[in-house]
Amino acid sequence: MSIEHALSDEEQLSQLQWYFGEHHPQPDAAAPWSRQQDGEELEHAGGELEQWAARLPDRLTHTAMMLLGSALDHTMPGHAWIDGITATTSPYGTVFTPTGSGTIAATPTGRWGIALHGGSFWRGDGASRDHAWHPEVAALAQLTGITILDVDYPLYPTPLNDAVEQVREAAAWAREQSTNSGQDSSEVPASSKNQNSTPLAWYGASAGAALALIAAQPQDRLVATRPLLTLNGLPDAYRRDVTLPQPGAWPTTLIQQGSHDTRVQPYAELHPNTDNTNITVETYVADHMIIVPTEARRRHRDAATYLRA
Repeated sequence: MSIEHALSDEEQLSQLQWYFGEHHPQPDAAAPWSRQQDGEELEHAGGELEQWAARLPDRLTHTAMMLLGSALDHTMPGHAWIDGITATTSPYGTVFTPTGSGTIAATPTGRWGIALHGGSFWRGDGASRDHAWHPEVAALAQLTGITILDVDYPLYPTPLNDAVEQVREAAAWAREQSTNSGQDSSEVPASSKNQNSTPLAWYGASAGAALALIAAQPQDRLVATRPLLTLNGLPDAYRRDVTLPQPGAWPTTLIQQGSHDTRVQPYAELHPNTDNTNITVETYVADHMIIVPTEARRRHRDAATYLRA
């Protein structure tokens, strides 16, 4: 039954959480090192999570239409702003290039950025990437005018430092493309590989945000959405010598946290009594995965505005 009277953002989120709990409950999201599973059982568990996350944007829209009123706009960012984008392959992942011809399209800037999906370091490279994450990255490319490389980084059980190295290599490659904007990528001279001062825009979600904070350089600009801000809890054999830098060493960063997110710790809890002028924290009415579509669009527009600055 449709609710016609106006609901607060908190009430809208509560309605969505209730409906998903009843009709689309999230599968167990525990990481492999916390499970008593391996082999086919673990693969099946990861597949269930991938399918749930892949369907999430569409389900959020449909549920919001039923519960929050069909007269409102419940379009998610990955559906609202993805025209006017070309997607191509690269040695490091998919490249989303804005053409400037979309519905709400920023003028292409020639700048480059890096996107890093979430998934607790062990998933996120399957159906959820294709059907949920890639549309989100494409929308950000359209809103910013920035060409964005979504990096395919290795997942658990491959050691975390291998993922960090892959992201750093991808970032160096993207800096080359940005430095030589306007040239065909096959014509970029090898000498430009040393031009690592070219700034990049970074967009990381959950575990991907942690990777971004590790790999980004001081001259970059970064949006960390629903971010994992600590590596505590990762197995030593997987984490090895990888550490998160202290906030003072981060690039100019926007933290986008959920008001009801119990999956990751908020920035202020991990870094109390710190005042870093390079960091901005914004809170949105959301848990780690569930968000009202209007709030999702606001969060995405904020990310675009921040990266475009």
